[in-house]
Amino acid sequence: MTTDRAEQIAALLLAEGSLRHDDDDHAEIRKDLLGNAELFLDVARRLADVGYELVENLGHVGVRLGSRHAGRHNRLGLHAGHIRLLVYLWTHLVYREWTDLRRDRTSAPPGAEQAALIFGDDPADEPLSIAYSHVRAELSEVMSESHFTGIMRALRRHRFIRYDRSKRDRIWADAALYTLVDMRRMEDFLVDLARRMGAGDIPDAVRLVTRGAAIPPTPSDDEESPA
Repeated sequence: MTTDRAEQIAALLLAEGSLRHDDDDHAEIRKDLLGNAELFLDVARRLADVGYELVENLGHVGVRLGSRHAGRHNRLGLHAGHIRLLVYLWTHLVYREWTDLRRDRTSAPPGAEQAALIFGDDPADEPLSIAYSHVRAELSEVMSESHFTGIMRALRRHRFIRYDRSKRDRIWADAALYTLVDMRRMEDFLVDLARRMGAGDIPDAVRLVTRGAAIPPTPSDDEESPA
């Protein structure tokens, strides 16, 4: 039974890319995976056999290409505009959630914050979001309305984000923004970006780049050396 279940879940993840939070069947699979280490490892092994990694991050589950497919990392057809907006949204949604979690970790009971993210401890809790109109304003000088709308639709189609433009003016992170983006590598990139931009913090650096500011080249070792 476990073998059949693992095979079904692996096939679903390969087809879907990530588990949706608005689907009851996906929610049940996610709960099974995160509550059963043996099942999780079995699914991970099956995915690894075909070149994919099973990723769990802050309660979200999805797959991304493994190292054997390193040359095909942009299989979604993302271009510079998509990447720029992804970095912006990741910083304001996922990175903010991650830093909030790390800041609160020492004052919470062991495992409490992760359990809340996975299973929810308060139905009234609202996921982190950012105003659609604010993001549009940030890019208004470097991207036309039609171009921006097209990029946002593509990011929603690939499950990087969810948004409600007309009623709530909100954008939320979706599963792919948690699982397709390597959190540790992205944080290292953002820390370096803030240093190179001379910005006070990471969101300020990302905001400058989003608005079209050039990124200074990485100083050579000679220039960095104090000698």
